[in-house]
Amino acid sequence: MVIININDYEKILNFEMGIPNVSLSHLDALQAKEITEALKIIFNKYPDLKDSICAVGDAESIKNQMNLILFSFNPNEKWKSFSADRAIMTMYTLKDSGLIFHGLNTPIIFTGLCFEDAFFSNNFETIQSKAVRLGIVTKYTATIKGIVYHEIGHLLDNILNISNSKEFAQILSYKNWNILTEIDFHAVNSLKELLAEAFSEYILNPNPSELVTLLGQLIDRFEKKVQATCFST
Repeated sequence: MVIININDYEKILNFEMGIPNVSLSHLDALQAKEITEALKIIFNKYPDLKDSICAVGDAESIKNQMNLILFSFNPNEKWKSFSADRAIMTMYTLKDSGLIFHGLNTPIIFTGLCFEDAFFSNNFETIQSKAVRLGIVTKYTATIKGIVYHEIGHLLDNILNISNSKEFAQILSYKNWNILTEIDFHAVNSLKELLAEAFSEYILNPNPSELVTLLGQLIDRFEKKVQATCFST
């Protein structure tokens, strides 16, 4: 199939990958291509994830969808202003009691991969290159695919609560890891960011560090338990 415009990528995500709500109109062709390829690779590697992403789009469209879903569950719900400070992409997750970012105990009703305003910055590549030089992210996690996989890592953690598992704690206590050299500075921010960065490195780096390998293998084992339901708008 020859890709000629943004609509072609939307159709692939919508019809071939089964993502109900897709809006790539704010992207250029290269961005759309990278995101589509990233999701195709991840769905091939983890087929159980295929029904776990309900929407892909810009911040306004995703957040409007989330508000409509909240209204459908509770007509008295107030319009919410969702925000993700300094984020490039965000994986928003809704459960029946409202918005959460981490730690699920009830079924998912919506997950949306959201392109925040920073993603459309004219100096996006310059910013990412500087972040690599400073060790904030790696040359793998700084890419568009790397950012997508970071958010997929958050999605898996949201669904399966991996970063709160005893297996995760056991890996971290296995030795005195230097997170900066094993992964990057972004991973130091929290256990959840550590897991998401490790997942991105695990998918993209052909020679991942020992810690990344152990965490990636842990995610592989947990991923078999994925069960999510998308509420489509």
